[in-house]
Amino acid sequence: MLPSSSMSKFWAGIGVEVIAVGLGVSITPAWGWVIAFAGLFFFIPAVKKWWGERRQSVTSHPEFITLKDAAVKLYGECRAHKSKWATGAEELSGAGISRGNSDDILNWMATLIAGKKPVYGTRAPSIVREKISKEILKHATFIKSATRLEHFLPGEGVIYTNVEMKVADLNELIEQMSFEAVDQED
Repeated sequence: MLPSSSMSKFWAGIGVEVIAVGLGVSITPAWGWVIAFAGLFFFIPAVKKWWGERRQSVTSHPEFITLKDAAVKLYGECRAHKSKWATGAEELSGAGISRGNSDDILNWMATLIAGKKPVYGTRAPSIVREKISKEILKHATFIKSATRLEHFLPGEGVIYTNVEMKVADLNELIEQMSFEAVDQED
């Protein structure tokens, strides 16, 4: 089987061939149009798929994970290891006397992550990922399940969106947490 990119090019080529035959070599004009539309049937989806793959390869980076997904994964690992990080997320997140909800727990885990490893985000209107400085992190808080970084002061607004971290850094944090959890059991 051909790789998906090659497959898209193959079907696009078939579509172009069918259009050329339909418009250039036809016995009757009606059949020419039928063959041309059949070519578009193959050509347009192939071009859409190719464009989507091209766009995805530009925007997705497998070495990065969204901070929300990282917080979910780290929290799950912390719970599995009965880590103090999970307890902290549950007891210290949220406002007031009650425990925080899942949104608050993820925001707390994101704050923990950002204190230990570099995080990255985009600052509107830019779409370029940049490392978020520790100075900015001192004056900001994570909101909406760790998907945004907002300034502490009311009215200052969102500073960064599309907040991410490197997968390798997340794996190091999970390893660090599991070692600390083993030390707690002793």
